[in-house]
Amino acid sequence: MRIALICRNLSTFDTDATLLRLAGELTEKGYECCVFTADSGPAVQKERFDAAFSVVYNGQLTQVAVTEQKQGWVRIFTIAAANAYLFAAAAAGMMRRLQLQGEKISLLHLFSAEDVCTALLCRQYFRIPFVYSVREFGEIKQSKQDFAALSLMLPQSVFTVGSYVCTEQLAAAEAMYVIDETGSPGLWREFFCSYTGKYIEGRPFVNVSCWSQCSVAPRQKRKNELLQELQSDKEIVAACEQQPASPSTLSADVLFVSLDLLTKAERLKVLQAADYYLAETVQPEKLLAAMAAGCIPIAPRESFTQTIIRDEEQQAAEANGYLYRQEGWSKVLQRACNDFRTRPGWQQQLRQRSMMLVRDSFSIKTAAALYDSIYRGAAPVRLPFIVEQSMPPLGAGLRGGDNAEKQN
Repeated sequence: MRIALICRNLSTFDTDATLLRLAGELTEKGYECCVFTADSGPAVQKERFDAAFSVVYNGQLTQVAVTEQKQGWVRIFTIAAANAYLFAAAAAGMMRRLQLQGEKISLLHLFSAEDVCTALLCRQYFRIPFVYSVREFGEIKQSKQDFAALSLMLPQSVFTVGSYVCTEQLAAAEAMYVIDETGSPGLWREFFCSYTGKYIEGRPFVNVSCWSQCSVAPRQKRKNELLQELQSDKEIVAACEQQPASPSTLSADVLFVSLDLLTKAERLKVLQAADYYLAETVQPEKLLAAMAAGCIPIAPRESFTQTIIRDEEQQAAEANGYLYRQEGWSKVLQRACNDFRTRPGWQQQLRQRSMMLVRDSFSIKTAAALYDSIYRGAAPVRLPFIVEQSMPPLGAGLRGGDNAEKQN
């Protein structure tokens, strides 16, 4: 089976290499994988083929170049068009060329509603179905003119706001399957319940091998280098998305490092050196990436965090982080700091269990296994007439961290 993974903007994922690694995992399961993107992404082998298409856009002919490269068995088509209309037209042109060569795409996999034009165009003209992974929900809209210019027939039930189409609802309504990878149970009522019968409960996933990659220097040395670079002599480093208002009881001991404006490489450097990752709001992929990098998580007690983080106060034998309630994180961080000083071995166990959980349950490999079942027609869809019982926390049964990979 030949699968096309569609993602115009690779920033949809936690790293630029995530989609290519996913494609690589799928080829190991016997699929032929083609990646269609507008981002060049990481460097690949220089084996290449170039094509160009003349696309009618705003009443004029616009040249759109397509470069094909290979990474192992994965074919990567980079389309020089950030515009959704031009990208969709060139992607369809490339798929037509593949079809003429006897290499028709069997299925498209969409990772962002921003690319729904591409999926609908290929389905309308080449009868290629698609599945849609919802990685985040952002109320994305696109001009009706883009669809009309491509002669796309939209369903009468499509959600619109003025002259714009709500593309997340459109993609979900038209897809064969809708895969929930948001890690946000509250979106079931808000969005996913409208698509029962095709809804599949997935999980967020991250490029674990990237975030947990070993460095020659041990973690303490990396931390010392970070402190020296930031000109700080504080004892504890806590990574966070934005600088919090630090209580005076903590400000003398804890250096808060904001990740908000950092590049992915800089983010990796901080996360592989920090002691803790403080989440004031839950962003599943960022939380999982921090855990994979070896940061002990401190997060609010919510539906998603309770499935992946177990606090000693509730589950001592399987603890891998800290959870706080509505009163705030400062008391919990103070408890973590006390553990840091008095129980270093315990802290290392928390770190190892946290890394193991992400590796075993939220990796590219686990995502590829789910996609394999979907592509083969064995999709575990949610039944609308069954009330789901609460599931045990992921990784329940991991104890001690004795078998954890001591990567850090």
